[in-house]
Amino acid sequence: MAVPIQTWGSLGTMITEQREFGAKTSNYLEANEVHDMMAELLRLVIKEQPANPIKFLQEQLKAKQPLSVCVIGPPGIGRTGYCQKLATDFKIKHIHVGKMLRADTVLKEKLKTGSSLTTTRSSRW
Repeated sequence: MAVPIQTWGSLGTMITEQREFGAKTSNYLEANEVHDMMAELLRLVIKEQPANPIKFLQEQLKAKQPLSVCVIGPPGIGRTGYCQKLATDFKIKHIHVGKMLRADTVLKEKLKTGSSLTTTRSSRW
């Protein structure tokens, strides 16, 4: 005895339930940043190429993700102070890119002269 196949609509068209489900799903995934999370997990799997990808993904999902903050703003608003406060409050390291660039004498000279920066390699980075 043949079992009838039930569909939600004719081929190529969506019925109301399908459209509503698609919209709800899309909103949920976007609100919870699922696309970004899956892209990052996929990038990690490709990069690490673990022997057991499923176990690796489970471990990644259980692990606490590191906090990364980038503070951008015009001169004179106290970015360094804000960053130091964030670093203290969240117990993270404050990396002051401007100080790192000024400390690199080769890079500093190239910036002064306007030379090409593509050949500069710093052992600290």
